[in-house]
Amino acid sequence: MTTKILIRGGNLINKGAEAMLVTTINQIKKRKKNVKLYVFPLDVERGRYSEYGVNELNYKNTKASILKYFIYNFFSLFHKFILFKKIDVINQIHICRNFDGVLDVSGFNYGDHWGSSSFQGLDIWLNHFNDRNNKFYILMPQAFGPFNNKDFKPYFSNFFINSTFIFARDKQSFKYLEKFSNNSEKINLFPDIVFSFNDDLKLKPKKNSNNIIIGFAPNTHVKTKIDNKFYSGKYFEFAALEIDNILDLNSNIKIRLISTETYPKQLNIKDDSFICKQILKKVKNKNKVIFDDYYSNSYEVLKQVNECDILIGSRYHSIIFALSSNIPVIVVGWSHKYDELMSDFSLKKFIIDIDLIGTGVLNNFVEIIKKNEIALKNSISEVNRENKKHNDSMFDMVVNKINSL
Repeated sequence: MTTKILIRGGNLINKGAEAMLVTTINQIKKRKKNVKLYVFPLDVERGRYSEYGVNELNYKNTKASILKYFIYNFFSLFHKFILFKKIDVINQIHICRNFDGVLDVSGFNYGDHWGSSSFQGLDIWLNHFNDRNNKFYILMPQAFGPFNNKDFKPYFSNFFINSTFIFARDKQSFKYLEKFSNNSEKINLFPDIVFSFNDDLKLKPKKNSNNIIIGFAPNTHVKTKIDNKFYSGKYFEFAALEIDNILDLNSNIKIRLISTETYPKQLNIKDDSFICKQILKKVKNKNKVIFDDYYSNSYEVLKQVNECDILIGSRYHSIIFALSSNIPVIVVGWSHKYDELMSDFSLKKFIIDIDLIGTGVLNNFVEIIKKNEIALKNSISEVNRENKKHNDSMFDMVVNKINSL
């Protein structure tokens, strides 16, 4: 009998989200043969999932029997005042009503930063996909919290009772969950899925060269925070200043700008590629900066990162791409997930306060890494080996649960 599973929360726009999705696909298929995996793609992604062996679903044209399913969920929807807000979710659940379960790879979707909307949608999914209905809903390793928003409170009971497993990917997220849970057995701590992304990839080792390549992966959240403090466009100036400072002080260094959230160009969205291009315009030493401006996938981004000796990253999964390849990182972060990740690798001293960007601070950290490169790589490699062991255990646990239903 074939098991049918929906994967929620991944997409092909953000390359970290894509890597989480692809890793889950590969690891599940490696362990379970009779399985069909499905996604609800964004409109701009349609037709691209077939290369990963996943089936695409479309809820927007779903009309039949929706009323019946709507009535089925009426009371749970009504008492939480979201009767007419989540019709799309109900359409999706109707399409998946005969599926065996859901794997949620959202990454970072449940906490104060995102408001209560995500919990509202999850609440409806959990009304159908739970142990009582002989189905599963597993939240794969991701960041959670904080949960200071009082609007979350009505959803916690259902969240902890009906979720099959809730996997936190860092200690702080685990603490946030534990604080509100009466069933801590469902909560587990595992590394980010993407540490197993390159398991089956044959990446070419970096060629020996006198030149050092430093990757620079920007982030729209960091841009917004800096621009809000000063004025629109200030982030571009600060980033260019830091890059020029590194290049002026090091004749053998090149910078590679890396975009890890990229929309198709025809949509004209100001994504990470847009940010990279704006930074490049401000840089004086343009001949020492590499930027491949095309719509790449997560494999190609990983290859770009793998060519670097050091990564300066603001995108969470660009940092994981680097660490999983034993590449030292300098982090400009904006939430607890960065602190927790770097703590796991004993690299917290390489986190830069956003307020220091534009002061020439990055080159100081580049120099520290250059002097301690071998020791840092060995230390990172040890943590990676443990992470992959933990992830193997986690995927075994998931498939064993699926097989038991």
